[in-house]
Amino acid sequence: MAVYRIYDLTTASSFECPDDKCILDAAESAGLDFLPYSCRAGACTTCVALRISGRVDQSDAAFLTEKEKELFVITCVAYPSSDCVIRTGAESLFYDQQRALQQQLTDQEARQSPGFWF
Repeated sequence: MAVYRIYDLTTASSFECPDDKCILDAAESAGLDFLPYSCRAGACTTCVALRISGRVDQSDAAFLTEKEKELFVITCVAYPSSDCVIRTGAESLFYDQQRALQQQLTDQEARQSPGFWF
C-alpha cells in the first residue's frame, strides 16, 4: 500500500492518504473534520475540490466528464495515486468552470514560487 501526501490550499493543511482510502476520509482522520460533504457516495458536488496537481482514481464519480475529472476531485470517492495539491470548497468553481481553470493556473504558478513549501 502506497501513502501519498495531500495538500489543501484552502486550509493550508497537508495530510497523508493511503491509496486505499478516499481523500475525504483521510482528511477527517487527520483532524480536518470541517471539510464540506453530503452524500459520501460521489453522487453530489458538495465535497468537490479543484485539482491543482497529482493523480487520483475517481472512477466512482460517474457523473463527471473526462474534462471535469482533469479539473476536479470528488473527495468522497477519490483515491490518490500520487501526491496531490487540491483546493477544497470548490463547489461554486465547479459550476463556473472557466473561473476554475483560471484559479487552477494561478495556484500552479504559486506552487512554482520559491516560498511554496510542499
